[in-house]
Formats: sequence, C-alpha cells, structure tokens
Amino acid sequence: MTLVVSIVAMIGLAVNQSVVNGVKLWDFTRQLSVEEDVFIFLDRLGLDLRNAFHFSQLAFEGAGENVAFPTVTWTRQDRRISGVRDDYCEQIGRVEYVFDKAKGTITRRQANYSQSLQAKFGSERVLASPVAGLKFSYLYATGEETVWEDESRGYLPVAVRVEIKIKEYNGDVRVLSRLLDIPLAGT
Repeated sequence: MTLVVSIVAMIGLAVNQSVVNGVKLWDFTRQLSVEEDVFIFLDRLGLDLRNAFHFSQLAFEGAGENVAFPTVTWTRQDRRISGVRDDYCEQIGRVEYVFDKAKGTITRRQANYSQSLQAKFGSERVLASPVAGLKFSYLYATGEETVWEDESRGYLPVAVRVEIKIKEYNGDVRVLSRLLDIPLAGT
C-alpha cells in the first residue's frame, strides 16, 4: 500500500512540474509575440512618417500617447469612378496611432483624403498588445537649436522618438526606444 501511495505521489509531482514548466514556456513565447508586434508597429509608424508631408488642411498633431499626421495611405478605390480593377491605390490621407492605457493596446487607424478633411477615420486596427506604456516625443530644429517636446507644434517635426514599455513574463518592465526621422520636415 505504501508503495502505491509513493508511486502516485511521484506521478503527481511529475505532472505538476510539467504543468508549471508548460505555463512558464507559454509566458515566454507570449512575450516574444508581443515584441514582434511592437517591432511591426515601429516599422509601420516609420514607413508612415517617411511618407509624411506638409499639408495646410491637415496638421501634424501629437501628444505623449497619440500622434496623427498627413501621409500617403494605401486605401480602397471606388470602382465606379476609377473603372480600375485594382482595389487599392496610394492617395493623400491621414493616419493616427493611439495608446489605450486601459486595454494596453496600440492602435492605428487611417483616413483617405475625403475622410481626413471631415475628421473621420476608418476602423481601428490593434498593432500591439499587451503594452505597459507608450510615449511619443518630437524633435524640432529652430536655427542652431534643437528642442525635444512632449507635444507637437502643429507642423512636422524633424524626428519622433517612440518609447514603449513592455512587461516581461517575470514581471520586469523593459523599455524599447526608437528614433524615427522625417525626411521632408527640413524642407
């Protein structure tokens, strides 16, 4: 009888250890997925900023946790007007990136030219989740001086710094940072 109890206890301990290791492995792989999402977000934002431009009717607007600006967007065409079979085309538009603290998500939404003039956007798309924090800062060059600001001045900055906080599986918070330049800002 004692032998049976000992064998059952060892099997229970082995199963418990397997479950604990499985949960740790799942947390670790989930963390890698969040990092991939963050890097995809940074690449997408960088592409949009490289295509950003001055436009009098659509200002560059940015604060600590959101940014919106005119850029070249890839939007669906109206087939009745264009007569073209290709469903998408590049056109002037506006994009917006927003961090939602409550949900821990970074979202992107875009508007074509008509929508952006009406201050409307299409549906939002979650780019990264779960994220612990996001902060945008804006670099402006005035003569010989360069200044970092937490809010935009209403026109294109020279560069945008993005800092993203990711909570790791062990509870630590890691900060990823990237500096994204805007080529047309100096013209």
